Amino acid sequence: MAVELFGFSIGRVDKDQKNKKSFAFPEPEDGALEVGPAGGAYGTYVDLEGYAKNELELIRKYREMATYPECDQAIDDVVNEAIVTNREESPVSISLEKSSLSEDIREKVKYEFSELVRLLDFRKIGYEMFRKWYVDGRLYFHIIIDTKNPKRGILELRPIDPLKIKKVRQPKITQGKEGPELDTSGFQEYYMFNEKGITQGAGGVTVQIAGDSISYVHSGVLDPDRKLVLSHLHKAIKPLNQLRMIEEQDSGFILGRAEEISRDEVKFTRFIERLRARFNHLFNDLLEKQLLLKGVVSSQDWLMIKDQVIYEWQTDSHFAELQNATMMRERLGMLVNDMGYRDEVVGKYFSQEYVNKHVL
Repeated sequence: MAVELFGFSIGRVDKDQKNKKSFAFPEPEDGALEVGPAGGAYGTYVDLEGYAKNELELIRKYREMATYPECDQAIDDVVNEAIVTNREESPVSISLEKSSLSEDIREKVKYEFSELVRLLDFRKIGYEMFRKWYVDGRLYFHIIIDTKNPKRGILELRPIDPLKIKKVRQPKITQGKEGPELDTSGFQEYYMFNEKGITQGAGGVTVQIAGDSISYVHSGVLDPDRKLVLSHLHKAIKPLNQLRMIEEQDSGFILGRAEEISRDEVKFTRFIERLRARFNHLFNDLLEKQLLLKGVVSSQDWLMIKDQVIYEWQTDSHFAELQNATMMRERLGMLVNDMGYRDEVVGKYFSQEYVNKHVL
């Protein structure tokens, strides 16, 4: 399967790709601006004013909301739980234990991932980066390479303000027996960038950027029409004047670290796991391009191992210990109080040393 990256073809041509026919287009849910036919021989148009303006207004609204003290504290609780840093280890690492790669290739993949973490400066600004993504609902990076020597891999990852860029998708047109016709096998995708903002009244010059030059990850939250990407803050827009009540209502934005593990605490932990899984799309996209550019794996190898790549995020060890101790106390209590096991529990099933260290 051949992969086109930055104008270079990597891998073998997929002969079956041209033979894949369908009556329906794929439905990627990434909030891209869809460009459709506009009469004639499938001419196209871009409704920047009607579509992008709405999205830009939302992003500005999200950023305004993040300045409210109550909302700011709630966001901090989420991001602090998701991004755990220390001096010795990176906030996120990679595991390839489930992959079928050789040990030599595994080490190369791990090294390239550590390079991406360095290019992102994730150890230093991972908190700020994750917060921006959580608030805006989207994150863009310009992937800069040496076009004369692409095997050097990614040289720089330059962040782009979401207010200045927009993904665009338009159907492919092929020449059929009776003239031009739509190709349902996929779309042509690219980005439009304007330093002064993506609106027709913003001025400046709007340029078209190749799709593979940008790495884009969004929140995964979409409006009912599945066309517009929303932030996780979107549900709080209407009750903005009631944000001061969030902590008292224990709505899920702010959760204290209590002795007991509440149902809300479990839901909050699952929410953090979903956020991390969505953010992993950025790592997956960058790692794929880096490995293909440097020739570490082929495109076919990547298709086989991409679902086996596991990103391991650092966790709050203190809270994890508190959770484990609480669960162990509940289990011991069930054995002693509900099932009739008394003195023989400690000493027979658990050593006194284990109980002192992990339970008490």
